[in-house]
Amino acid sequence: MALPFLLLFTGCPVGIDYTLGYPGKEEIDKALIGTWTTVAEDPDYRTVTISKKDNFSYDVEVFETGSIYSLDVTKFTAWVTKVDGKTFLYAQPVGSSDEQYYLYCYEEVDKKTMKSFDVSLLDGGMDSVSSTETYRAQVETSLKMEECLTEEKIWTKE
Repeated sequence: MALPFLLLFTGCPVGIDYTLGYPGKEEIDKALIGTWTTVAEDPDYRTVTISKKDNFSYDVEVFETGSIYSLDVTKFTAWVTKVDGKTFLYAQPVGSSDEQYYLYCYEEVDKKTMKSFDVSLLDGGMDSVSSTETYRAQVETSLKMEECLTEEKIWTKE
């Protein structure tokens, strides 16, 4: 299953100091490659392009933002990982003092359409995350709760 950049496809994500996955160890989802657009009302990101950086990461560029876009950059390096059967994209800004990672969950609808979601940590929150392993455990526990995935956006590949 593949979809575009979650980080760029949903509401206002919160950055975190840890990766959800293991950069350099998990292969990219080639279905994410392309230009994606959402018609959602005033999203952080409206149009993004995802390209292959190498077999394990993407270059992501935001071309159109909404009024609530709060970062000072439009370029990111991104990776994908799976937790409890769900696929996530996490990204880090390029050329910014912001070294945090931003997380999105995504699901493929078909080859040209995907859904993305913001991810809420509902069992301990961000304060309980002290490593990639504790982050993964928080996400896995939160996925069992109804309000973990929010701010659904539909994306279309151009």
